Amino acid sequence: CDDHFKTFIDLYNQPGRYYHNLSHLYNFLQVANKELSRIKHPELFKIAIWLHDAIYIASQKDNELQSNELFQQLFKSCLNSFQIEYVSDLILSTEGHKPQNKQTDCALFLDIDLIILAAPTSIYQSYSDAVWNEYKSSYPWSIYKLGRKKVLKAFLKRSFIYFTPSFQQKYEQKARYNIQLELNTTDGLNRV
Repeated sequence: CDDHFKTFIDLYNQPGRYYHNLSHLYNFLQVANKELSRIKHPELFKIAIWLHDAIYIASQKDNELQSNELFQQLFKSCLNSFQIEYVSDLILSTEGHKPQNKQTDCALFLDIDLIILAAPTSIYQSYSDAVWNEYKSSYPWSIYKLGRKKVLKAFLKRSFIYFTPSFQQKYEQKARYNIQLELNTTDGLNRV
């Protein structure tokens, strides 16, 4: 299955990927490497990292499903049913960022994917700008702004953005601060 990684690199290098690109994968892998002792199936976890945003088209609503279908198509001959289900659960959990199962790996996977929300404010702003750059070819700012606000408010309505106690303790407060700051400034911004 190792011969597929060139395909993944090409996918993440496609034009229009300003956030969901190889930099995002690199950061995801870096944090995952720091958490290896907590991950039950590290090799499968890493496959899920590579595949979770393999298909990413801002105007589409089923990117996670398509990424999972790609994963299953490419790996069905080299992984067993448990392994397929494990990776699929991680990939599909990124839709709406809700765990597909109660396994700690699933919660940790989502927490690492969302660690950008707790970045220093200037890095968070760059992330926010990059997400807008991915969407602006498909939506005008006025429509994007409404959708973005809906997503951000949904995170704030949760009891916790992060699912694992360690991430809640380390990152919850900063993530909420960044999200609220973006919400407070989004209305006043005019982007083209």
